[in-house]
Amino acid sequence: MSGLELFFDCLLGIMAVVIVWFAIFSVSKLYQGQR
Repeated sequence: MSGLELFFDCLLGIMAVVIVWFAIFSVSKLYQGQR
């Protein structure tokens, strides 16, 4: 059971990192496009 929880924790962390990276990437792209 703890192994499954650890797996979901890792998956959640990876998804959070991907979402944050995508948000920063899109914002930087938009910022560069405006300039």
